[in-house]
Amino acid sequence: MIKIEKGDGEVLIVVDCDGEKQEIMFSDVAKYWTTGQRQLVGGLGAFVQEPYVVCWVTHADGANGAVFIWDTKKKKIVHASEGSYVRKALLAGNMVFSLRELPRPDISELVLCMSPAPNLDAVSKPKVAMIKLDIKIFDKKFNIDNYKLAVKDGCIYAGFRNEVKKVKFSLEKKDQGDKSERPEIPS
Repeated sequence: MIKIEKGDGEVLIVVDCDGEKQEIMFSDVAKYWTTGQRQLVGGLGAFVQEPYVVCWVTHADGANGAVFIWDTKKKKIVHASEGSYVRKALLAGNMVFSLRELPRPDISELVLCMSPAPNLDAVSKPKVAMIKLDIKIFDKKFNIDNYKLAVKDGCIYAGFRNEVKKVKFSLEKKDQGDKSERPEIPS
């Protein structure tokens, strides 16, 4: 069983794997998130998807961030992608999905972003695709429980409070015979 808790100082997250403590250090993430600065970190979250821990970190203004995956068996980061304004993230197949709240003057807009895994570049925005969810947020008080992101039966469910959109994705075989995720824009 994997448990997680917030670290302090240089330690971002402490992962407890059946009593064995693994520390995810800022320096581990900084190898791939070269624009990140520890003293500016203001947002941090994690989600257990055994044997992985899907994590996200942003600067306080949200404009600079990273999504990364910690492999508890290898005890290292196996994926890192750009993650500005991220609120939640998860792994589905070989795709990393992140729910992001893009700020606007009066309202914010929710988008679903995706990046193929594995990737070890948390700075390059072109490696992240975006789908607009047409969900607007007027309430500026942050509460992580308001943001919804889940995977079930080949669909990603993403939204805010009771407004949730369904995004279908399917496993398709490429010419080389490997599998890749192909999301479909919600209707």
